[in-house]
Amino acid sequence: MTKIVLTKNFVSDVQCPAGKAKLDVFDIGCRGLMLEVRPTGRAAYYLRYVDARGIQRQHKICDSRDLSLDLARKEADKLRARLAQGEDIKQSKQAHQQVPTISTFIHDRYLPFVQGYKKSWECDRGLLKNHIEPLWGKRYLDQITKADLIGLFAEHRKTHAPASCNRLLILLRYMFNLAIRWETPGIVKNPTTGFPLMKEDNKHERFLSSAERVRVFLQSR
Repeated sequence: MTKIVLTKNFVSDVQCPAGKAKLDVFDIGCRGLMLEVRPTGRAAYYLRYVDARGIQRQHKICDSRDLSLDLARKEADKLRARLAQGEDIKQSKQAHQQVPTISTFIHDRYLPFVQGYKKSWECDRGLLKNHIEPLWGKRYLDQITKADLIGLFAEHRKTHAPASCNRLLILLRYMFNLAIRWETPGIVKNPTTGFPLMKEDNKHERFLSSAERVRVFLQSR
């Protein structure tokens, strides 16, 4: 184990000694920051720390080519602050990696569930297939925001009646509520909460026919 004050030039020039699987160099300038150098020439920044149970762990920050040394130090400082507040950064990273995409959640969780009891599940499938998956299918469930909803319904309203927009909103609200109920990784709040339904005006103006006008006229005399 080597301890030095890392410099930009050292990071760019360091090589792993022949015959070694890797070289670990700790930065005296930033507590816990380590540069791991491989025989291939690849190097990466890690934070080595002791967790709440006294177990030594290390958390990969990034490849040395992706962040400068100064930024890697700042990121290490942020991670130590999260650790000091009791956060398990290893568990947080694993949970983040387990968040499903919209399409994955729809087909693996939502549709199999509603198919077992909901008579209108095929309508749900059609709404999701035609209006949600083309737009959000590849996005992760925890990435959907109220701004996304505003954009979705602004476009949807151009071609659909308020009642149709409301059906889609109610479907999304239910789907996200299920994600929370099932403790889906990364989902702690429903982005549709507080998002209002549109006013549905089903009144239609109707004009009297000629016969009706005559009948009204006679009755008024």
